[in-house]
Amino acid sequence: MNDRDNEADLAALEQRLKSRGGAEPSAELQSRIMRAVSAELTSSLPAHRRIGFISFAAAMAASLLLAVNLAVTLSSTLLFDARPTAARHQTLEDASAMQQLSPDLSRSEAIRFSLLLHAGEHLTPLPDLRSASPNQSTSDATSKNERNLQ
Repeated sequence: MNDRDNEADLAALEQRLKSRGGAEPSAELQSRIMRAVSAELTSSLPAHRRIGFISFAAAMAASLLLAVNLAVTLSSTLLFDARPTAARHQTLEDASAMQQLSPDLSRSEAIRFSLLLHAGEHLTPLPDLRSASPNQSTSDATSKNERNLQ
């Protein structure tokens, strides 16, 4: 079909619709409908945008919660095979010793405790420099430390 056939068909359809008859809607009805539609569109836009932001915020919160949940789950079931063999062997020996001392301790908990013990073995202990100033006497610093402990 070409454009001339389409134009002829459209013209015939238009003629049939005009000849069909029937009452046309009044101009007042048309203006009333247009006012109602425009009022509905303008009043629903801010609410639609507000609902859009709320749903966006809820989706972001849900995805953050899911990501944190997955991270905690993965870290709690993490296998410690990525460490060097010597450190892994020592950690597993210490975990076995902890399990022998405390039979109700699970293997994963014993490994976690062993890792905590080995995590600080290369740290240098430092004195608490905030506890005494050069102007205070030793007895003042000792009494202050005792008050902090209570």
